[in-house]
Amino acid sequence: MYTNLRNNLFLAGIIITFSFIILTIIHIQKDTTILNTIWNVSLIKPQFSDIRTITAYNETIALGENPYLNNIADPYNRVMNYPPFWAYFAKLTNISHSNAIFFGFFNIILLYIGFLFWSFKINNKIGISILLIICFFSPSTLLLMERGNIDMIVFFLISIGILSSNIHIFNTLILLAAFVKVFPIFSIFSNINSKKNWISIFITLFIFSIYIFAHIQDIKLMKEGTPQPTGFAYGINIIWMIIKEKFNNEIYLFFKYFSYIYVVILIFIFYKIRNINSLKITCTNETTFISFKVGAIIYITTFLLNNNWDYRLVFLIFSIPQLYTWFNSKDINIYIRILSAISIFLIVHTMWYLKINLFFSINVFIDEIFNWLLFTFLFLLLILPKKQEVSEINNETK
Repeated sequence: MYTNLRNNLFLAGIIITFSFIILTIIHIQKDTTILNTIWNVSLIKPQFSDIRTITAYNETIALGENPYLNNIADPYNRVMNYPPFWAYFAKLTNISHSNAIFFGFFNIILLYIGFLFWSFKINNKIGISILLIICFFSPSTLLLMERGNIDMIVFFLISIGILSSNIHIFNTLILLAAFVKVFPIFSIFSNINSKKNWISIFITLFIFSIYIFAHIQDIKLMKEGTPQPTGFAYGINIIWMIIKEKFNNEIYLFFKYFSYIYVVILIFIFYKIRNINSLKITCTNETTFISFKVGAIIYITTFLLNNNWDYRLVFLIFSIPQLYTWFNSKDINIYIRILSAISIFLIVHTMWYLKINLFFSINVFIDEIFNWLLFTFLFLLLILPKKQEVSEINNETK
């Protein structure tokens, strides 16, 4: 218990200290020198650029335009690419650009609250504390804060959901997160332990389906307006899209089809090995295990569905405690320990790629190969059979 308290205080002290530093930098910095020097993250003006499509919504409507087609009040001339939830939110709150700074800081505060409560619940090892700090204060997470992106609200909702022992509360918070950003809906499958859970999941998916079909036109426009980044991003399409941009010939088609074939082969191979008893993984803490599944599912599904800016890597933080536990356990198959160790390395690398690339000029193809490896290893660890030996954290730390 003393060790757990010490580690939590250590984690809280560092996070609070860095919080004041980062919030101050983002708020008063007049140029990009400090953010660039420490994290290689540029400060874009006006601040919190990603939420400006939302704060522009009401003004665009007042000018007689559809924000999903021509969001003329957005300072960067971008169309609205958020779910209809945010259209209702904008109308209800009458939000405008004058509220953007407050809205951005509010999102950052939610991110910190979610991270602190979640990390205090699952963390009882100094090694995990260090890894969480390294990843939480990585360039990808700082990019998320600097942009003021809504993923911070999603992180908060999911972290609180993970901490809940009630399946209905968990599913409700996942549903709300899906209303906010769509992709979190897949993480609902991370908490499947009984027939009762399946019923709750079915009801949640049914409600979400009604939401999607009721706003299908706006959802389609949102999808069309979502950028497809190829730099400082991850996803199944990035490698072949970069090749197409650089070489402008048909060779990209080989990499495009190879990517899809690889995923199919991967699913087939994992299907074949899913019942191998010698590869069973022991999971001793339910909260830590669910956290791992949430992080892995979000990374895998977003990898397959779209190109994603690196700030979405923040959800990989959920996977770290369980990966560290597997790596640090002498009772687990050596191959599982190796996979866990490599996965931790890949997570740290990809979350710090913005800075690592500045020092070592790592080619974007290498970064994407690392992302493919991480996708493969997380997929494997996610689908391998599990031997549940769930116990409370209090019992583990006695």
